[in-house]
Amino acid sequence: MLISPSTSSLFASQTPLLPFLNIIPKTLDSSQKVSSEDFIRRRKLPFPKVIISTLSLVANGNHNGVDHHIGTFFRNARRCGLWPEAETIHRSTLTKARKKVPWEVFQAILNDTVQVAYDLWPEQPRYTWHDMSVFATDGSKYTLPATDTIR
Repeated sequence: MLISPSTSSLFASQTPLLPFLNIIPKTLDSSQKVSSEDFIRRRKLPFPKVIISTLSLVANGNHNGVDHHIGTFFRNARRCGLWPEAETIHRSTLTKARKKVPWEVFQAILNDTVQVAYDLWPEQPRYTWHDMSVFATDGSKYTLPATDTIR
């Protein structure tokens, strides 16, 4: 299971998030496995969590080391209830697991993510800003003057 049952109600209220979480594959197709032994045993880092950890690491950028990022990632996963039983792993564990995942898995995730985004936010005026699509936001916060034009 990707998310714990106790957090499913949390995501039910956050409708756009759930379809994106469902994009993460639960298993690796046997035709894509490097070895037939890959991802068959119960481990600290099962296949879906290898994918999530890798995506998180990539999204983090290069300004922090893998050890620092993994520790932060697992701590936050426990705190927010997404992965309550998460135990921090050694960076070599993630490195070894990542090399067992073919790049095509990530390509499929990207394609599915784009499709979900188009399904959730179709081309409609209410999803644009001054008739321009908004592709990303960076989370910056600016305090602007409370003028009529800005309002």
